[in-house]
Amino acid sequence: MKHPRFKYSLAILTAVMIILSIAVDSVYFSDFEYWLRTRKFNKVLREKEKVMDECLNGMEPILAAGESHGSSSEKKLFSLAEKNRITLLEYIGNKLIYWSDNDFDVPGFLVDSALLRPLIFVQNGWFLARSIQAGNERIVGLLRLRNDYGFENDIIKSGFLRDFGITGEVGFSTDKTASEYHVVSADGTFLFSLVYPSEKDGNWYFKIVPMLMWTISFLLFIFLVIRLTEYLVSHKRGTLALFSGPLIFLSVYVIILLTSYPAILTQFGLFSPYSYTMNGFIPSLGHLLVLSVLMAATAFLFFRHPHFVDDFVNKPRQSWLRLTLLLVVAAFLFLGYHLIFSHLILNSNINFETYKVLELNSLSLMGFITVSFLFSVPFLYLLKVLLASKDWPAGSRIIPCVLSLSVFLIIAGNRPFEAISIAAFYIMVIAGIRLTSLFHAGTFNKSVIFSVLFALYSLYIVTSNSERKTEEKINIQLLSYSTENDPTAEHLLLDMWPVIEADSVLAGIMNVEYFEKDDVEMIAEYMRGKYFQGYWGNFNISFIVCTGNDSLRIGETGEIYDDCFRFFNDRILRRGNRLTGSEFYYIDSRQGRANYLGRLFFNYGKGRINGLFIDIYSDINVFQPGYSELLLDKKYHSYARLRDYSFAKYINGELVLRTGDYPYNKNDTDYLISDSGYRAFVEDSFRHLLYRNGNVTVIISRPALSFKDLIISFAYLFAFIFVFSNLLFVIIGKPVFMRPAGMNFRQKLQMSFIAILLVSFTLVGYIIASLAISRYQDKHYENVKEKLNSVYIELENSLMTERLQAERISDNSYYSLDEILVRLSNIFNTDINLYDLTGNLLATSRPEIFFRNLISRRMNNIAFMNLANLTKSEYFQNERIGNLYYISAYMPFYNHDNEIVFYLNLPYFRLQSVLARDISDMIVTVMNFTLLLIVAAMSLAVFISGRLTAPLTVLSSRLASVELGKKSEHLLYKGNDEVGDLVRQYNRMVDELEESARKLAVSEREYAWREMARQIAHEIKNPLTPMKLNVQQLLKSWKDGVPGFEKKLERFTRNQIDFIDNLSSIAGAFSSFARLPEPKPSKVDLVESIRTTLELFKNTGNISFRVNWTHGRKILIFADREHVNSIFSNLIKNAIQAIPSEREGVIRLNMEVEHQKVIVSVADNGTGVPESVQGKMFTPNFTTKSSGAGLGLSIVKRYIESAGGRIWFKSEPEKGTIFYMEFPLFIDDQTPVNQE
Repeated sequence: MKHPRFKYSLAILTAVMIILSIAVDSVYFSDFEYWLRTRKFNKVLREKEKVMDECLNGMEPILAAGESHGSSSEKKLFSLAEKNRITLLEYIGNKLIYWSDNDFDVPGFLVDSALLRPLIFVQNGWFLARSIQAGNERIVGLLRLRNDYGFENDIIKSGFLRDFGITGEVGFSTDKTASEYHVVSADGTFLFSLVYPSEKDGNWYFKIVPMLMWTISFLLFIFLVIRLTEYLVSHKRGTLALFSGPLIFLSVYVIILLTSYPAILTQFGLFSPYSYTMNGFIPSLGHLLVLSVLMAATAFLFFRHPHFVDDFVNKPRQSWLRLTLLLVVAAFLFLGYHLIFSHLILNSNINFETYKVLELNSLSLMGFITVSFLFSVPFLYLLKVLLASKDWPAGSRIIPCVLSLSVFLIIAGNRPFEAISIAAFYIMVIAGIRLTSLFHAGTFNKSVIFSVLFALYSLYIVTSNSERKTEEKINIQLLSYSTENDPTAEHLLLDMWPVIEADSVLAGIMNVEYFEKDDVEMIAEYMRGKYFQGYWGNFNISFIVCTGNDSLRIGETGEIYDDCFRFFNDRILRRGNRLTGSEFYYIDSRQGRANYLGRLFFNYGKGRINGLFIDIYSDINVFQPGYSELLLDKKYHSYARLRDYSFAKYINGELVLRTGDYPYNKNDTDYLISDSGYRAFVEDSFRHLLYRNGNVTVIISRPALSFKDLIISFAYLFAFIFVFSNLLFVIIGKPVFMRPAGMNFRQKLQMSFIAILLVSFTLVGYIIASLAISRYQDKHYENVKEKLNSVYIELENSLMTERLQAERISDNSYYSLDEILVRLSNIFNTDINLYDLTGNLLATSRPEIFFRNLISRRMNNIAFMNLANLTKSEYFQNERIGNLYYISAYMPFYNHDNEIVFYLNLPYFRLQSVLARDISDMIVTVMNFTLLLIVAAMSLAVFISGRLTAPLTVLSSRLASVELGKKSEHLLYKGNDEVGDLVRQYNRMVDELEESARKLAVSEREYAWREMARQIAHEIKNPLTPMKLNVQQLLKSWKDGVPGFEKKLERFTRNQIDFIDNLSSIAGAFSSFARLPEPKPSKVDLVESIRTTLELFKNTGNISFRVNWTHGRKILIFADREHVNSIFSNLIKNAIQAIPSEREGVIRLNMEVEHQKVIVSVADNGTGVPESVQGKMFTPNFTTKSSGAGLGLSIVKRYIESAGGRIWFKSEPEKGTIFYMEFPLFIDDQTPVNQE
């Protein structure tokens, strides 16, 4: 067993983490969190109480010293109070004379018990009250604990203040027995009980800990299973490893699905069906994420371990069919991935359009992570299959790949373009895998290539499906807006009618003989507060009260109608349609908006009948940028869905309603191509969707998707995929970026460029964004100031006929002030308020802000002091309503006598959303531009660094490949820099080395021949010496006449014969050494001979062989078998040596039969034979290598010629060499050859 301790330690760590996760999960779902949150609430409350006491006690000496309002001491206290949401009120003689803020309305007169209870409700919130008495002055402090507005949206939120750490779902009760979680004041007084929801809904920082621990446990478990499969594979249990991992992963997912455990998952929107659901098996995006991670781990196991794919693909019989089956499975996996990705975009409420970067959220990120894990499944499978068939000829894999494309025909019928796109992506992935394998691409290059491919495909999927989803939603809206009736409003009116009719309070306040302005305002406020909230924020509602004989003035033009009742009754008779069972009528106004009119009469006897008329108009402004989001209830926002679009409505061909940026024509003739139905078209860079219903035409338009949007989306997708893939490489232990010590010069240069550019562009982007925001804000202030002056002038012109007096302006003499302000508000696209000299609201263009209790009817105290006490001519400050911060401008309004008659206020929250959107658009533009620059600059940095270091890379590879005896080519570099000097030194070294190698080869050959000659001379000299002595001795004996000369001569002759035989033997041996052996011809099967020779070379490093011979035959020649084997052995060996080590070598052997002859060719893709030496290739003792005697090709030529054949060759530098051999056939046997 290999590394048993490591395996056991991982198992122990996983078990410990799971146990800890279970424990933390249990703690979270216990009451422990509620106790902690309640404890924190009380702690924060005591701290704020101390601050409130400090403010109250600090005000006492300020008042006692008689300091004027606005002193530095008072400002300091007010700033501290505002920071802690404390309101300070000053009453003298129970009359309010001073207030620190205008967040809410407080009693103008202090009733004994009104603000003296510890916990009180005032207008829009709950407060902790404290007060101190200083002579006849009472200072009251109100600490806001909870907001309670009656409706909610993105700006207005009800619930406890964020400082207390309590979410909006937590309620409270003044009943001490409601819960055990009590909130008490600093003196121990019980205030209320916190009522936590029955279902756990903790703060994020409570939820994140168990979720994080379960995530770590989940990942550790996956690694443990991977280690287990590795262990099984190492012990020859591959089949068990293949099935055990996926079964374990499937079991884990089924447990999570069926038991909803860990329970912490239900606390996150990621696991909520509201965001996304596919079916019962994948009920949420979170489940899809878990499943995708498990499937990715399974694919990783499949890629790492099972070797049956290699064996299955490379079996000799019908291998192309098996490869086709495997590729068909891969195509199905790609198709399944495509369908899931598309389903996720179409059927979720998650934004995946990355160019809308500020609209992306955590669910968008989780969605991209999910599809990235899912993509690894088909990718790893396809990679495994293609790597298993990497030794196949390229042509042999084309047919299986083409056949697998038929899978995409499944969706071709309904969505042909979609089928083409997924097929193209499938082909590009196959091509990418092939190219990266062929060129031995590194991990970084692979990551970049496949990130680009995946980003392009994701861009198409996200763009096409997002556009499709958006248009489906718009089509629903078109159908809804094609009618003027509002079914929801009619349903609410029918439910409302019997309640209004029986409302005794309403009857009481309507019992007025003569209606004054205050009476009208009180009735309107009562009706809005009790009946017309929530959904009615989408409507303009007017309340008209009058008696039977009253005249009616309509609009600011002042047109007078003698009989109020008759005016409304005539409208109902002409255009009204009664809502059954009520006195509400649908008015067919033909203005493109829903219009309803209600009438209610109160008979008080003696002929006195008072009438209440309710005129309801759907408000076109609610989907215009100028309409404040303050007034929209998040539950009812039907028209607000058009806020980002342009909208037009035509009735009988005439434009009756228009909003947005697009300039629509006055009639719909140019837009229509048929009488009814939907139409989509692009015009003037806008994408238009049109629906015609009878005589009504509705068009909704939005900016068309531009090329810039596509480029930005691609940049974001590429960046995400690249970073995500690199993180995965780090996790599996194959990081793309090594430590600096392990990098080469090119990588260090690239990393340096990228780091500098990343920091620089990020810093530049931040600076540009900051400057642009500052400029936008300055421009916003200038715009507000300009509007303030313009409104002042227009208001002065409207009232110039009146002799305005401060005493009269507060009574009902100027009943039309509200109408004037509404007209000016529409002209200048801003809201307008008028305050009297005591700081109370006099008139407003947006009364909804006040009757919905969003803000006080009193003027902001700081502004009031600056205008009234410090007599400033204008004053600007930032104010707040809920979460909305806006600029508020103030200016005193003077009459002709230069007397201040009221204070003019422009609360610029009406276009605050426009400013926020402009700033966000600008930030997005800067972010997008910065990202594009970073991606482009990084790509350019990689390219430039690659070009700069390319000569060094080539030089390095050439230096590494330099070997004595091998031909090394010169490098070409035209530069005159340091690299050029290095290249020239390299070329000089190559020349010197080649010359040295040539001289060494000549010297070695000469030395070999000299050594052979010396040995031969030595062998010959050895018998010659005794032969000489014998001859001399025989001569002396003959001269001396020695007796027995005949015997001595006979003996001498025998000895000399022996010596001569010895010399003959030596000469014969040398002759045999220098002479080739005699051929022994026989029938030789060329096919079998080539096969036998190839077996010797089949495991050669980077060389692959491609063989093409006549199938089904034996090709026989009459030659020496050993000679034939030597021929092909020499040629194949020479071909291998001609291929550089860094090149992927391919050697092709081809055999063709022509006219009783067979021609065999051996081709390589090596460096080729230089033209200067091609004529010497078959010359004995000639070689281009530093070793060897140069006899190989000359021997090959002699062997071929001895068999009656011939040899020749063709060569191209750097492309390769082809040797051709021609042999006469001995026999043409049709006996089948066993081809495998």
